[in-house]
Amino acid sequence: MLSAEQARLLKKNWKDIGASSVANPMMFVVAQFYRRLLRKKGYKRIFEGIDIETQYFKMQGALTACVEFAENLDKFADTIRRIGARHARYNMTPNMMNDVVDSLVPSLKEFSLDHGITWNEEIEEAYDEWLEQVTGYFMEGIMNAPPPPPVAAAAGPKVVEVKENGSGQPKVVATAH
Repeated sequence: MLSAEQARLLKKNWKDIGASSVANPMMFVVAQFYRRLLRKKGYKRIFEGIDIETQYFKMQGALTACVEFAENLDKFADTIRRIGARHARYNMTPNMMNDVVDSLVPSLKEFSLDHGITWNEEIEEAYDEWLEQVTGYFMEGIMNAPPPPPVAAAAGPKVVEVKENGSGQPKVVATAH
């Protein structure tokens, strides 16, 4: 459980990052987080076909909300569990949460140190404690998520043909065979 002092340190660091002179500093931190995470094995497949910029905004919003509830994260636990359950559909596993923590804390630290924002062992411990709680609720959501719906059987392969539409212009037609 995060102490009052740890919550204060965490919120102050988060606020200081947000007040940085860098344009949209939180987006910078989140982008760095995803760069680190996507270098790890197995993550690129999870993010295939996902608009990463939209994902940045979602992550930034979720983290900011979790920081706001730092003193009493239990009040936000159901929301975190729902987010975890949603991530179960992307085949995210509880074991992957270590990689999330191992990517986020260094990103926060790097930004802080690079921009003259206080970072010390106490701040890092506050983030570690906070993330332990956040990831705990997130993993509960993953573990308790209903199984994904079965994939409907395909009616057969689709064939794409290019036909002329009568005026000399090509027309793409998809047919099932």
